[in-house]
Amino acid sequence: MMLTSLFVMADAIPEYRKSEGPVSANLKGHPTATDGIGTVPDSLLHQYDPFAVLPRKWLPGLREKYIPKTDQPFIDEMNFSIRPRFYYFYRDIQDGGVRESAAFGGELGFESGWYNDWFRIGLTAYTSQKLYGPSDRDGAGLLAPGQQNYTVLGEAYADIKFSNSLFRAGRTRIDIPYINGNDFRMTPNTFEAVGFRIGEIENLQLGLGHVFTIKTGTSTDFESMSDVAGAKGEDQGVTAVSLRYNFSEDNYIALSEQYGWDMFNTLYLEGEKLIELSDRCRVRFGAQFTDQRSVGDELLGSFSTQSAAVKAAVQYCNLTSSISYQWTAGSHGFLKPWGGTPAYHSSIIRDFDRAGEESFRLGFTYDLEPHGLEGISIDTSWVIGNTPDRGRHASPDQQEFGFTIDYRPSVDLLEGVWFRARYANNPIDGGADLEDIRFILNYSYDF
Repeated sequence: MMLTSLFVMADAIPEYRKSEGPVSANLKGHPTATDGIGTVPDSLLHQYDPFAVLPRKWLPGLREKYIPKTDQPFIDEMNFSIRPRFYYFYRDIQDGGVRESAAFGGELGFESGWYNDWFRIGLTAYTSQKLYGPSDRDGAGLLAPGQQNYTVLGEAYADIKFSNSLFRAGRTRIDIPYINGNDFRMTPNTFEAVGFRIGEIENLQLGLGHVFTIKTGTSTDFESMSDVAGAKGEDQGVTAVSLRYNFSEDNYIALSEQYGWDMFNTLYLEGEKLIELSDRCRVRFGAQFTDQRSVGDELLGSFSTQSAAVKAAVQYCNLTSSISYQWTAGSHGFLKPWGGTPAYHSSIIRDFDRAGEESFRLGFTYDLEPHGLEGISIDTSWVIGNTPDRGRHASPDQQEFGFTIDYRPSVDLLEGVWFRARYANNPIDGGADLEDIRFILNYSYDF
């Protein structure tokens, strides 16, 4: 059954999560900011878990032909990943010029099998190659400064397994609120870190570790966490502890504590509950809270701020509706130098977390499968943000309208392909309005 006459609003999913897969109107199993906290799946955090994997028939017998069997899982269970990406980005800044680029690149990864069921290694290289990029339109974020190509070994790690837990050291992706890949351009942030992910307690996901350096999206260098945050010449890292308790698949509470030595501490709390009213109707409630404040030598200045948000969403058949409210304290805006924010109102262009900002969000998500258009979904949202008119943190009010259409073909020939088109408009009262147009083509293949 489908509903075509009701205008509904989309669930508030943080923008850095939306970059990982096509939007869906299904509230069950939808992405959340704490999906990656300490998770230990059956594959024990296998590095490659794409949304689609091409059938082995595309490369019949390739591994058997070129990689002879050794009866050693370290070799026989090696995994290779190819994930090319095409991206076109256009941004028009009122009275500020145009940012425009087109690039082709992506990632090529390798992960060994387990040696004696306790040790493995992994490598991933990332690249972005210029297809189009006038020098006077630099700044789109697809290429290195000056519209230059770049290639980097973004991941090189070793894993040690203990029962259902895992220790990792080296260059790796991290997936926690405020410290994450934020993979919304060509290549993600990656980090040099050590950490544990513990899966010994039923329903409890736990992760802890220390992050030394970060390679930001277009960079080829790993820099200290403090240097990237703005404390130039310093060499400080971040110690993080995260946990999530699942009452059931879609009902949980989560916490992430991140201590940036001599910089700032960030405490994030999140909880969601899904209620299934019938086979065709679901309701989801969610709440989040963040406290961020300077610590130690306060290399980035002395400050303290908080943010809170609530949301309610309703799914009926292939339509989802939600409404959400987000508030940020008037003392200071949020610092996010190491990844995307988990804020519900994190949108295509803005995050709506300036000092003293209150914002409301409406939108809708619609799956077109019942109309014979399998794999096509539409997502749109409207966010209104109000800030103080006077005082130290006065700033102009703003809005953002965003529209996304995703297409993931269901035919075997195009399995693993995901096409995304996006438009966003960010009007600012008395300021420089922004307008974005983006076309993205992703492809995933593991073998």
